[in-house]
Amino acid sequence: MTAPAEVTQFVSEHDDFVFVRDDSKVQCTLTKQEFTCRLAILQEYIQSKAFTKAKAKGKKLDLGFDFSKYEPHITQHKKMKHALFCQLTGSCLNKIEAEVEKHVNGKRYQIHHFSTTKIHLFLRSQVIYLDLYEE
Repeated sequence: MTAPAEVTQFVSEHDDFVFVRDDSKVQCTLTKQEFTCRLAILQEYIQSKAFTKAKAKGKKLDLGFDFSKYEPHITQHKKMKHALFCQLTGSCLNKIEAEVEKHVNGKRYQIHHFSTTKIHLFLRSQVIYLDLYEE
């Protein structure tokens, strides 16, 4: 059975759909759900909550994003390879750019980052202070 022309055009316009089972069914590549070759069903599905959530989630995951700019405070989680770990707050983060940015700009991270920087500067000033009096 071949697909109708309007369904073929719909699949060619949308990258998230492919033909399966000798063009008798259409499958969504995001959710792996299969549909019969009817245009009304496909148009209804692209407006559904499941498809819009899957589409948004697919856009969030940027595998090419370089998380090394957040080191040494945010590093690869030791056990969960799909997650990152914040050394300052002790929280696990998903490898989603927006989530990491939100965490870095958040209050808890800023407080911990500021306090560790301040302690580091304080310790450096104490070393200089001690060096002055030793001479």
